[in-house]
Amino acid sequence: MILFSCCLRAQKQGIVKVHVYVFGPDGPGTTLPFDISYRIWYKNSRSIQEVPLLVFKDDSSGKSTSVKIKHFSYLDPDRNVCINYASFSGISKILKHYSNVDSVSKNGGWNFYSDAKLTYDSLKNLSDTVINNIAYGRIRMDRTINDDRIYLILYFRCDKKGTWITAFKTLSDSIGCPIVWDDSFIKNRLFMTRELEFVSDKLSQKELTVFDAWEKNAGGKTL
Repeated sequence: MILFSCCLRAQKQGIVKVHVYVFGPDGPGTTLPFDISYRIWYKNSRSIQEVPLLVFKDDSSGKSTSVKIKHFSYLDPDRNVCINYASFSGISKILKHYSNVDSVSKNGGWNFYSDAKLTYDSLKNLSDTVINNIAYGRIRMDRTINDDRIYLILYFRCDKKGTWITAFKTLSDSIGCPIVWDDSFIKNRLFMTRELEFVSDKLSQKELTVFDAWEKNAGGKTL
């Protein structure tokens, strides 16, 4: 199972860490079936994303899950290019090269650049809240998926306007503030939480060097 996330926009650079938690049958406080964290580096309209692979193990020692980084995906929406690399290095081996949006739509998180409209049954504004001294606006979104009624509580941060990375891009655009946290409920039970942690608004010289090398591999000038 490979999870991806997020979309990019304004002329900025930085790092965001994505946290995904999937809870047990009794919700938060129980043993997590799994939790995943991965990083996204962004520069101008390009991004580099860690692509996590969730590994399930079921043998004589019992059941367990673990997470490893499968590869790194370089995404260039201006050229419709996606290149997968073995490691985060300017001289890393290229694993796969995609050259059009259709071929990469299901690989490496390209779908999070999409302007496709969200499907939902209803939206409802909720009261604002403050968590760890951060102010969030909130929206409830109800949806039906495979005959299951679910709802999501979406948290957005207007202090992060203009950031490159947001969940639910089309809805974030209509709100005018990035959605940075979402809680998914099935049968009124919290099933999954995704949270975007803003780690840095700058890239190190090493990270910029990787971008420069991978931008050249994609056939363009560094920006």
